Amino acid sequence: MLLDRYTRQGRPARREIAADSPPGTATTTVTPRATRALALGLAVATVAFAVVTAVQVVRIGDSGARAAWGGQTYVQQSPRG
Repeated sequence: MLLDRYTRQGRPARREIAADSPPGTATTTVTPRATRALALGLAVATVAFAVVTAVQVVRIGDSGARAAWGGQTYVQQSPRG
């Protein structure tokens, strides 16, 4: 979403400085291939993060269920003295 918003507002994903341009000026270019590659990379990273997060949620839930419903019972010790 941010990548799309960034490129649609006229600010490109990449800036190039021409060799014959005066100091302080830059020509801006948007390369569809670079934008597409960046979007694909972000999509892959997002899916990978979602899978890792789902696995962690299942592991934490299973650990909590085993602690709550496991075969062990708590027996309070009587105070000594």
